[in-house]
Amino acid sequence: MARSKKVSLHVIFFGPQNFGGPNKYYDENGAVTGSKNDAAKFYSVEAAKEFADQKKIELSAIIYIGQEDYLQSDLDRLASLKQMRDSYKKE
Repeated sequence: MARSKKVSLHVIFFGPQNFGGPNKYYDENGAVTGSKNDAAKFYSVEAAKEFADQKKIELSAIIYIGQEDYLQSDLDRLASLKQMRDSYKKE
């Protein structure tokens, strides 16, 4: 079985990043979540800043943009689940 590529994406942390431990993030709705998979993910710092502005998230030393590593296979699976959820909401 082929290994999945690792991808580093930007996220907005709610509190200091704990390497290897639990973290808090902002999700796509601007709410705090403890799930790395539910965190809003961005390919650039600028996109993360724009999201923070839109959701009125005040960036600081405690709430900040950082990076998390994801496996491409996990991102593909999450995108598929989101697409299914969105199509279900339309029905």
